[in-house]
Amino acid sequence: MKLRTLVLLGLAWPGSGLAGRAVHESLDSVLARTDRAVVVRVLSVRKAADRFAREIEIEATPQEMLIGQLPNDATLYCRYAEGVVHRRGDATVSPLVSGSGEEFDLRRGDQVILLLSPTMPAESPAGPREAVTVDPTTGNGEDASANTDVAEGTEDETQPCDILRIEPVQNRRLIARRRQP
Repeated sequence: MKLRTLVLLGLAWPGSGLAGRAVHESLDSVLARTDRAVVVRVLSVRKAADRFAREIEIEATPQEMLIGQLPNDATLYCRYAEGVVHRRGDATVSPLVSGSGEEFDLRRGDQVILLLSPTMPAESPAGPREAVTVDPTTGNGEDASANTDVAEGTEDETQPCDILRIEPVQNRRLIARRRQP
């Protein structure tokens, strides 16, 4: 009964911190899990959300590697997803998120630091992602393999990746320094 009262009080007073807030993982904790950090210029951003999660997909051009390396200099096509606070029965679920809070404020042209998951999505248990070509004027997408209008060998290569966290570019030195052994 006391626990239920505490949860209800947390909902009644959002500033109390008892319930109803996502818990953000520390930068040091996320750095311990990544093997790549890259400064990028954001080319496009797509956002989606439902009752349980929200996500962004970005297309970005690598500018500078801070930690590790990428297989090539191809455009990055990356995804970040996090759970959102929601109700499950009588309980409020407050998810642990690796993000900094910067992720959903991204705009085209921004320069940011991506802390990437050590496993490329094509190597993940979920399997490879399907490439989708999106018409920027209409927003309509189609399976990239169905696009026969592009001459062979002229396709823009993209590199899929999963984002653990996005940091402002001003944290460049802090990230490089914290990751050193």
